[in-house]
Amino acid sequence: MDFTEIDFETFLLDLFDNEPKNKNSILVNLDASDLVELFERLLSIFHNGSKILYGDAFGKVDLLKMSIDDFELINKYFNSFGIELHFKKFEELQINKYKNFITGIEKEYKKNLFTDYSPIELKDLINYKDSNSNLLEDLRFQLRVSRYIFIISFSFCMNN
Repeated sequence: MDFTEIDFETFLLDLFDNEPKNKNSILVNLDASDLVELFERLLSIFHNGSKILYGDAFGKVDLLKMSIDDFELINKYFNSFGIELHFKKFEELQINKYKNFITGIEKEYKKNLFTDYSPIELKDLINYKDSNSNLLEDLRFQLRVSRYIFIISFSFCMNN
């Protein structure tokens, strides 16, 4: 099997300027020395891919205007090189109520049943740089946009 080495920008353009490929069909070496570096490279691919697919003339992406279908399309691109993209969106108030429940400030917490995203988990509150886990799926990145918090994480695709 022949391998061709390409730079990061060429990889991004080759990936996101075409339709998503089949799951696990692209072999990628992200040349990461540890899990945090791998996670940060995946975040960079997400950031740059979002700009290619949904960026304005200045490359700015408004996550609030992106639909679940838009995130699912990006996930299909990630699936093509063996990564599953996970994303959640919460109002900052929901996150704060959950934090207050965990720390005992509030005595009860009601899950928002009217969300299209998975419920908040404890690991969603831990920044990837502060995590002691050695599992990719445990690392989280939070991004605040207006009154919302987006939580991005990754895992390896299961073979099927």
